[in-house]
Amino acid sequence: MLKLAFSTLGCPGWEFDDIISTAKDLGYDAVEIRGIGREMHAPDARVFSAENIDSTKQQLTRLGLEICCLTSFARLNETYRIEAHMDDARAYIDLAAALGTPYVRVIGDSGPVPTDVPFDQVVRRVKELADYASGTGVSILVENNGAFADSNVMLKLLNAAERDNVAVLWDINHPCRNYGESAAYTFEVLGKHIKYMHIKDSVVGNDGIVKYEMIGRGDLPIREAVELLHASGVDGYLSLEWLKRWCMSLAEPGIVFPHYVNYMKNLLK
Repeated sequence: MLKLAFSTLGCPGWEFDDIISTAKDLGYDAVEIRGIGREMHAPDARVFSAENIDSTKQQLTRLGLEICCLTSFARLNETYRIEAHMDDARAYIDLAAALGTPYVRVIGDSGPVPTDVPFDQVVRRVKELADYASGTGVSILVENNGAFADSNVMLKLLNAAERDNVAVLWDINHPCRNYGESAAYTFEVLGKHIKYMHIKDSVVGNDGIVKYEMIGRGDLPIREAVELLHASGVDGYLSLEWLKRWCMSLAEPGIVFPHYVNYMKNLLK
């Protein structure tokens, strides 16, 4: 079953109560946490503190909502202060285990534009985090960002990691824009490993710059990707990643979040 979520990147001005009440009212299944209000580091968020986490979990249960993913900033390709990135990822895993959240996202390349990553280091770090999370119910999601937007490079990483609790976060934008992959090709290579999607839409202007659009108004193969996942019977999450926190000129979440849930429910009929 595919479940609908949104990333809190799309509502940078909202506090936790605003986030979850909107998710409930609009018919979402879950929320992906990447910042709450001014606090970007989820383990430091007040609602997840030792004194508040139980009441937060009870609140989510009452509303029938999940926190489906904690999106960390851990960059496993970094050579400078790599242990700080690993400590950060472990803190996110600890919080996910306490919340009953199934996924923590990490990235193997720092930026959306592919770089020359230290592949063996990334594999080693993914293994370490997967082993740390073993037995907690938490899996490591490696986003297909940068060099790992090449689905064959991502598959090589997964095969080298050899861990059951490592899966793919398929950001539909990256393999399409960086490598010209079709949704069918990405799914053919990685399908059984995909447990989570970042859904966004975009167009490329005459100047070659990617411009983000509301879902269905760009030319990314969203329908095809969702239909492939839906037909496969995979269990996973379709999370709207509206990059409002990084680009405040984008439309407001009060417009975008209802549009997304309606668009996706029509696809999933």
